[in-house]
Amino acid sequence: MLIGMNIVIGVLCLVLFGRVVSMMESIVYACGRSVNAGQLERDVRYDDFASLLGDYYTDVTTGARTNTEIEEYYGVARYYEAMLWHRAYTETSDQERAAEELKKAEEAYEEMGSWNLLAESIEKILEP
Repeated sequence: MLIGMNIVIGVLCLVLFGRVVSMMESIVYACGRSVNAGQLERDVRYDDFASLLGDYYTDVTTGARTNTEIEEYYGVARYYEAMLWHRAYTETSDQERAAEELKKAEEAYEEMGSWNLLAESIEKILEP
């Protein structure tokens, strides 16, 4: 009985140790992660706005450091998201939420900086 209990305690200690190591790796990744501006630029240049939006949320949740250039890419991602939701709400006749998303899109448009030329391209992509 004592040997069985020692085995269970040993296994639990190994599992706990593994979880602690995994958690530490996640913390190191989150704290030391820097944004890959090259990836963001590729997403924009190839009109891969869905990937750009995913990259934006990954960067936001991990607390990645940014700069003005990267914030412009994030503006494009936020514009794409707002226009996507605007279209969805418009198609379901939810005019109140559609108007809210249009306001968010206008704010994001200002954040896009030199990339605001993409607004028309995003709107064409999202046309029904």
